[in-house]
Amino acid sequence: MDDRTCDEKNLSGLDDEIRAFTMRIVQQRIDAGNLEALTRFADLERFSHNIGQRVARGLGAMASKQLTEQQADSSNSMCCCPKCGTRCRPAGAERSLQTIDGPSEIVELKAHCPKCRRDFFPKTGRHRPR
Repeated sequence: MDDRTCDEKNLSGLDDEIRAFTMRIVQQRIDAGNLEALTRFADLERFSHNIGQRVARGLGAMASKQLTEQQADSSNSMCCCPKCGTRCRPAGAERSLQTIDGPSEIVELKAHCPKCRRDFFPKTGRHRPR
């Protein structure tokens, strides 16, 4: 499956929300007298692209945070140290990630093994002891 097919599948049903969001932004600019960003197509394109980059960074950050919270709260949230197999409880850890749309703060699971005295990033899914 190519990226366009995957994107279209994930975007289906969002057209109405995107249209409403777009209309709100345009109306806010009109109401505030900020029409310069809407008069020339090049300026409009640059403005739109900036909004798209911010949305992309925000979606990545929010999705990673929610997914990590669900994984950490799950009943099977214990994971095993990849070095010694000690069971450890992961927690969410924030870090900055450089994306194609700029820096984004994401959250991912991170665990600490007291026996090995090391941090590790557990794989998602099932974690069985060795």
